[in-house]
Amino acid sequence: MKQSATAIPLSWTNIEMSIDQFSSHLSDASFSKIDTDPVGQRPDIESMSKREGIINVIFRGYDFGELKLRTLTEPIRQATAFKYRSIDGGHRKRAIRDFIANKFKTGSYTATYINGEEINIGNKYYKDLPENIRRKFLDYKMRFTIYGEEMTNEQAGEQFRTTNICTDVNHQEMLNSYEDNLVAEFVRETCRPIRDLNNKYHNLFEYKSLNPEDRKQFYWQKASTRLRDETFVSRLLVMLLKTKQNSTSWLSCSETEIENFFVEYGDAKKGKWVLNPGLAKQQKSALNDVLNFILEFSKSKKTNSKILMSTQDFTLISRFYMYLIKTYGRNGFKVTSFDVLYNSIRNSMDKFLSKDPVRLETHKDDKGVRLVCECFKQYLTVHDDIKRSEQSIKWLLEEMNINDCGIIQLDPVRVFSPEMIEEVLRKQNGLDYVDGLPLSIRDAVGAHIVAHSEGGRTEIDNCAAVRKDHNTRMGSMNVDDYKRSLQDHFSQPMKFQTISSL
Repeated sequence: MKQSATAIPLSWTNIEMSIDQFSSHLSDASFSKIDTDPVGQRPDIESMSKREGIINVIFRGYDFGELKLRTLTEPIRQATAFKYRSIDGGHRKRAIRDFIANKFKTGSYTATYINGEEINIGNKYYKDLPENIRRKFLDYKMRFTIYGEEMTNEQAGEQFRTTNICTDVNHQEMLNSYEDNLVAEFVRETCRPIRDLNNKYHNLFEYKSLNPEDRKQFYWQKASTRLRDETFVSRLLVMLLKTKQNSTSWLSCSETEIENFFVEYGDAKKGKWVLNPGLAKQQKSALNDVLNFILEFSKSKKTNSKILMSTQDFTLISRFYMYLIKTYGRNGFKVTSFDVLYNSIRNSMDKFLSKDPVRLETHKDDKGVRLVCECFKQYLTVHDDIKRSEQSIKWLLEEMNINDCGIIQLDPVRVFSPEMIEEVLRKQNGLDYVDGLPLSIRDAVGAHIVAHSEGGRTEIDNCAAVRKDHNTRMGSMNVDDYKRSLQDHFSQPMKFQTISSL
């Protein structure tokens, strides 16, 4: 991770606060409020067992570690003006807050000690606990480090990452700590609803429920676990950029590359997305295309197999899409049927991943000689090795008929050249292909006999010279279908006249 020099020395205060005092601060406007759920930290706890475990630690009297807050001078993209924001320990703070609010019970066996005697208080809401046990909970001492107002957003992120280097924080959670980073913001807002923003996240990540305890998605198995979906989106952004730049490693992406991308492109003052908004728009548009592609694939899988998309699916479909845009260009192909595409890819994947794989030949790599089916499965978990990424797609394509999988290639050349149009008009004896009236070269344009959107080539054998208003009105229709539609409209042989006169 690229680190910036800390220009402003940090100051902090260490204090001890009971849970009773802490909970009062959450609602006491005179003290201002503590933001326990900042966007730069991990989303709320998705495992009930983790919440219950935190509460159990408190009742058993063990120390659950130091918590960190920063003092705010102004809110960061949120409507509520908090005075203190959580830097680290958000899960612990939210577990305490929600337990007192009776949003969940203690675990099946939660122990506490009264006069040296162990008492089970399992499966109880806070409100149902005896008064002396509630008081013991409220008297529990929490240790805080509170940083001053001079702490910047970048420093807060660095402090979070430094604190969690040796704790259970994954790579994307580290990246998410950049609160004011444009890339981090975009990734968050693409994948999940952000409090107070009312953002429209992508439909691929649509949730059945926004309840933290039941945060399941419509199309993807366990996508929201530990920011897994954000990890994939971050990786896609880098891969799209590398593909556009014709990088030799276009199909791979390391964690270091993602980190550098966040810093280089997302810095709120000097990042490339700030200096070149057009570039940011292009990348967001390209990402939307690939997410739409994956969404339609996942819909087909859900319809055809009644199974949600897996992480393996996401990885392979992402790589397959990158292969398509690398080979044909971003606008050089069209999916005619996602059902056909799904079945083609699924049948090909089964050759490697089913209980009875058929790809049983061996493959040698730096780990030795293994079965191809074993390598294929393992390569779908490796994202920073171009050879393995390319090999996984190569094997997939060996089992697919790319010309019969629901995809057609589009001619990268969209418009006929003036020379082509002139030659075709000459072959048509100077008459419009549609209405048969005289047509000057000045008013002539080239129309695809087989529509470009249906795979028609921009070649002289697929060109008809027509006047501009015909070409405009036919849109993506084949020119012969358009000609017949006009004849049918008049229910008799079409008279020679221009469209404008009809």
